[in-house]
Amino acid sequence: MSRLGALALIVWIALGARLLLEATTPERESLPPAVPLAEFPADVFGPGWTSEDLDISAKALQIAGVSDHVYRRHSAGARSLDLWVGYVTGGASGVHYPGICFPYQGMKLENSDTVTVPGTGLAPDPVFYETHWTVGSRHVYCLYSFYYLGHFAPEVAKLRLADLTERPRYHAIVVLSGDFEGSLESTREIYFGALGKILPPLVEHFPPDGDAPPDESPATPTDTPD
Repeated sequence: MSRLGALALIVWIALGARLLLEATTPERESLPPAVPLAEFPADVFGPGWTSEDLDISAKALQIAGVSDHVYRRHSAGARSLDLWVGYVTGGASGVHYPGICFPYQGMKLENSDTVTVPGTGLAPDPVFYETHWTVGSRHVYCLYSFYYLGHFAPEVAKLRLADLTERPRYHAIVVLSGDFEGSLESTREIYFGALGKILPPLVEHFPPDGDAPPDESPATPTDTPD
């Protein structure tokens, strides 16, 4: 059996067990953000950058199932980076992420990989999906991951499994996207650096919820020497 098939089987077994226990399991409480996402600093990138909140339709928000969000474009000269953070309370039955959204915008997935983002000051280092999309002649670079139970993990199957077994009271999706800039290495440098500025203040908006996975502590800013 393939690794994907084995993981799918585990999810179905967990689902069956979850349904058997449903009648005696207390209703999951919603857990709002520790700080509303509207208060996430617009000047997070510092001098030389401008920001604007982007519009999103009520229908799109309903499909995404978010209870709070921030959708913002950060620009410096010709460079623009779009940040989407969606905060979802309760279960993960309606998980929404670029792999679902982008194809509906006419975008084609060219490549994907799993990357660890260094230099954020968080422990453990965040793990994100790195994806390369094309739409016409435009090449789009996108990093995204889910945050739940105190850590970043980009795999949808792991989030669904955790939803069945550990029952997090919320999850958040963090997406940073924009144009490719030169080589993959130079593009990574730009976007990893951007996440280094975004993630430390962003996790302050996410309240503690349950335990971190084994051998991991919640993703929190680490102390740095003066």
